[in-house]
Order: sequence, then C-alpha cells, then structure tokens
Amino acid sequence: MRARYGSEDPPGPAGDRRAHFRALRETVLMWQRDEIDAPPERFAAFAARVADAMQAMEAAGRNVLAVSSGGAISKILAEVMECPPAQMMTLQLQMKNCAVSRLVGRPGRFVLHGFNDTPFLCEAADERLLSYA
Repeated sequence: MRARYGSEDPPGPAGDRRAHFRALRETVLMWQRDEIDAPPERFAAFAARVADAMQAMEAAGRNVLAVSSGGAISKILAEVMECPPAQMMTLQLQMKNCAVSRLVGRPGRFVLHGFNDTPFLCEAADERLLSYA
C-alpha cells in the first residue's frame, strides 16, 4: 500500500500527542521504505545529503559544531552506530529540541560520546522548557 499525503497532513488527530508521534513514526518508516508517492524528497536523496554533510564535517577539521534537525542528526547517529534503518526513528523520537549529541574519533571511524544532552538546563524546574520532535 502506498500513501499519498502531498499537501495534506498525515493522519493523526490534532492535539493528540500520542497519535501525532505514532503518525510521525509510521510516516517516516514509510518514507524510508519509499512507500510514499511523490514526497518532496525521497529518503535515499535525504540520506545522501546527510552523508555529504558528514563528509564535509569530517573534512572541516578537528572540532566541528553542526546544528540541524532531529531527522538529520538521528540519521548520522544511526549510521555511526551501524543501526538498522528503523532505529533512526527510535533515536529521533527520543531527541529533545536543542539537545546536544557528540561524536568523537577520526574521519571514517566515529563513536557516539554523548546523546540528547541538555547541560544548559540543569535545574529540575527547567524540565518544563524541554520539547520533543
């Protein structure tokens, strides 16, 4: 079965947080499997774009700061950890907006050193400032 969302919103009741994230997960998994007709960008093209960005960061030198979306970051992390494609979405759904993930190593051989850190929100009361996806 192929889905066509085009300019329509994916399924999931507005205001229902669980339904929203369930629809997001299923839509991304369908996108990965190329089951969505005419998306703005095919998953293979997205993955290639992320791989190009990773190569550019490797070529840039010793310390690189990259700011991006949870999708691109989770794709990089899934690649570094050699995870199956579906694990990318599991990582993405755990990511807090504005969180820091850290890779260490050398070009072509990176390991995950930190994931989803928010050291700038160290007070327990600051939890109310966190949002996801």
